[in-house]
Amino acid sequence: MTSPAIVVTPGTSVKSAARLMHEHRIKQLPVIDPVTGRVCGTVHQFDLLRVFVRPAADLEADVTAAIHAVAVNP
Repeated sequence: MTSPAIVVTPGTSVKSAARLMHEHRIKQLPVIDPVTGRVCGTVHQFDLLRVFVRPAADLEADVTAAIHAVAVNP
């Protein structure tokens, strides 16, 4: 464990959490409640990587929706 502890809050972006993990060479981070300071969970490397591991059909639907949105509102 590092001191002081390296933590994130539920509002921390995936990008920021991944950057912290990479910079400090750690595989998980405690998630703390910003009001109470109590641990309310943990985020692991796999949790962050799961964003990129999706079925091709889901990716295609997202891309199609984004293209449609741009075409409708140029």
